[in-house]
Amino acid sequence: MSNQIKVKFRRSAALAVAGAITVIGGIPILAESVWFLPLLLIPLAIAVWAWRAGTDVDERGFTVRALFGSRRVLWEAVDGLVSDGNRVHARLANAHLVPLDAVRPADLPRLISASGQDLESDSPTDAAPILDEEPANPPTSPTDTVEDSEDTAERDAPEPSTEDSTALNPAAADSTPQPQTTATTAQPTK
Repeated sequence: MSNQIKVKFRRSAALAVAGAITVIGGIPILAESVWFLPLLLIPLAIAVWAWRAGTDVDERGFTVRALFGSRRVLWEAVDGLVSDGNRVHARLANAHLVPLDAVRPADLPRLISASGQDLESDSPTDAAPILDEEPANPPTSPTDTVEDSEDTAERDAPEPSTEDSTALNPAAADSTPQPQTTATTAQPTK
């Protein structure tokens, strides 16, 4: 196995360029006073961090680089990869999480292939085929089916309505008009 770096994950180079332009644009401020030097160190540090920070992946492990240091982790120590929002962490066997700088969840297939692993599982799955579910109470005889369907039709039939349904149902406008019944109540006389 080679120790050669296969994939480098870095932040956008535009961030490093913006930091460098800010440093160059801030040089005239030094003509006023040397005390403005710390103001130029901040964009310089951001430019160096954006250029250097990231994750390098090879077949033996990965290296997470920061502004001043780096950390090498072998794949044997990694228990899994965890996606948290827009970040990816490597979960170690001791349950610690190592953030993989500049690696997004969309980059996981590239990261895994650079490690020399396959995306597919090595163990075969013993998944049973999905079968259609049986009804909860299957009919026991053909006559039960007929009786059940008749009872269901009688119970589920809508009650006839005395309202005019022509506004809601255009087909009812074409049919013959139904006589409407009106109920009158007797009023006691004084």
